[in-house]
Amino acid sequence: MNHEQLLSPEEQKLRKRWLFWNVKIPIVAAVLVTISYAIPLFTEFNPSALLMVLGMAAMMGGLIYLSYYCAYKKPGTIFLTLILIFTPILVILDAISTASNTIPENGVELFVMLMVWTLSTAYDILIFYLSLKLRTINKKVRTMLLTPDKKANPA
Repeated sequence: MNHEQLLSPEEQKLRKRWLFWNVKIPIVAAVLVTISYAIPLFTEFNPSALLMVLGMAAMMGGLIYLSYYCAYKKPGTIFLTLILIFTPILVILDAISTASNTIPENGVELFVMLMVWTLSTAYDILIFYLSLKLRTINKKVRTMLLTPDKKANPA
């Protein structure tokens, strides 16, 4: 039985929301960043740096696929648990890194720096929340799939 059939419409909507924010948005971001770094390296003909950028893009793609496969395609919980552990750590490290940077004297630069940090933190909180909800749904699905049907086996 397909595990999608076991879910309510709200749970299916939450799974799709997790897929959008945790897989589709990072794919678009990874492609745009790779293109923005690769084009100048290609025009300068710097093959070693270009290879490094493409290798990093491949690693990012692999991590995105691992996230999709382990948490969405198969209703797993281990990868989601790792997300729940490491997201707060990364938010704290990002805050420390932002605070330890020299504060720009220019008001526009300060505004941009704080806006980037705020958006990054908001995205991390959203990923944490959606991963927590998806982990709960996946645990429910796994128990439903592993529990034998009582009506089919009345013993």
